[in-house]
Amino acid sequence: MKYNCTLFSKLCQSLGGYSGDIISANDYYAFGAPMPERTFSSASYKYGFNGKEKTDEINGDGAVYDYGFRIYEARLGRFLSVDPLFQSYPWYTPYQFAGNKPIASIDLDGLEDKPVNNNTSPTEPNATHSTNYSGKGFCGPLSEKQEALKPLPLKPLPLLPANNSVANFKSVAKNKESEKKNVKDLSVTTNGKAFIKSFEKGPDGGAALTIYDDANPTATYKTGDASTGTLTIGWGHAILASEDYSNGITETEAETLFESDLKTKAIDPILRNVTAQLTQQQFDALVIYVFNTGSLSGTNLLKNINDEDFDAAVKEMDINKGNGVFMQGLENRRVKERNIFKDGKYVNN
Repeated sequence: MKYNCTLFSKLCQSLGGYSGDIISANDYYAFGAPMPERTFSSASYKYGFNGKEKTDEINGDGAVYDYGFRIYEARLGRFLSVDPLFQSYPWYTPYQFAGNKPIASIDLDGLEDKPVNNNTSPTEPNATHSTNYSGKGFCGPLSEKQEALKPLPLKPLPLLPANNSVANFKSVAKNKESEKKNVKDLSVTTNGKAFIKSFEKGPDGGAALTIYDDANPTATYKTGDASTGTLTIGWGHAILASEDYSNGITETEAETLFESDLKTKAIDPILRNVTAQLTQQQFDALVIYVFNTGSLSGTNLLKNINDEDFDAAVKEMDINKGNGVFMQGLENRRVKERNIFKDGKYVNN
């Protein structure tokens, strides 16, 4: 239970105090919903739980608050929109309030929780963060109305089992992400495939169902036509002299070509050459890089990976030239591939 009491008065003076007028006094359930028949607020006072501004025009009962970045519904104990930072906190529901710890924490602005229990014990709330109703802050004894509104003493909360704690959940998620495996036990994730496709999409923004020249994407081609670049179809499939796609392909055929290219151009060379164990994000990044460059066997990249010198390895993911000419698009791709390798951050094109 949380309690909010606001005095519309001057501070008490050492000589002759002032009698304050109570303009807001509320008892709340843990997540901030007002307790029936235990609330009082002047019509002129627009703040409530956690000192946040009420948005009574939505529900009219003091249960909805503006936290700055998001609107909070206290009766649900949830924000009404997704956390803008949800990708950085996968162990939380994107609608959570105060880290789902409303007794030990407050929510600052709809983005993050802030612990208010200085002694770090989840079972013994710090007295300095509980309102003292013995008369401190008032000039003289509590009134009958103030006494009636006093909250019941806080009782210790039982400790959660260690394996159910948020900290443990976070630790498990982190360990799972960083778990290393033999490359034969790994496969490319959906995020990894989506990243490749974001760079290999055709002129229309998806799989190219007709032939195009990667150096002149808007022109129309058929098999055997002269081109300034590479004749391409599907998800970046470079057409071989033995292949005829003059009649185009279907979405299903484009997907089949992509999976075949993924295996022959990247996965098979990695399985043949990489002996070190990799994390999932390292494997994805390596597949993405080799798929585009075809460069692995005999490289410093491979040597550093097999020596498990991953800091040096990631620096070798640096091919940014086409026909000897620096290409900013390739450099942008390399930066994103390195970020996947190091931090697991997938940012598509």
